[in-house]
Amino acid sequence: METYEILDKLLFIGGQPRNVPKEEKEEWFQTFRIHTVVQATRRGDPETRQMVAEYIKVDLLDTRPLPENKNQIWAIAKVLTHRLEAKAPVFIFCSAAKNRAPFMACLTLICKGWRPREAIAYLRQRRPGCLQFQPFVDYLEGLE
Repeated sequence: METYEILDKLLFIGGQPRNVPKEEKEEWFQTFRIHTVVQATRRGDPETRQMVAEYIKVDLLDTRPLPENKNQIWAIAKVLTHRLEAKAPVFIFCSAAKNRAPFMACLTLICKGWRPREAIAYLRQRRPGCLQFQPFVDYLEGLE
């Protein structure tokens, strides 16, 4: 399963787990004690829902500017921040971990007190090639 560790054994992003064999997913989720999974894709993964304590779907597309549900997106980022503070590991996935999952991870870091530009640079270091969707970057940078 293609994943990127963002914060030491607590925050991970990755691509869609739907096509990964069940045993491989189970092993990965157990190894890292994943508590919460955030789905930032249209199509989820029913197997994954059964493997974790909490499964959250966020309505976020990287084909158009941010939707009107900014309050929902921020609320989810705050929930993730609380999970991390409680040492409950989080996995955020989208199709390829290039835009939506890194965007949600950035918002979570910002909720933890990171400056937006620092969070963007850090995510790009941890997941090379991510955050290329300019409306997401503009929104994040506008939070400075």
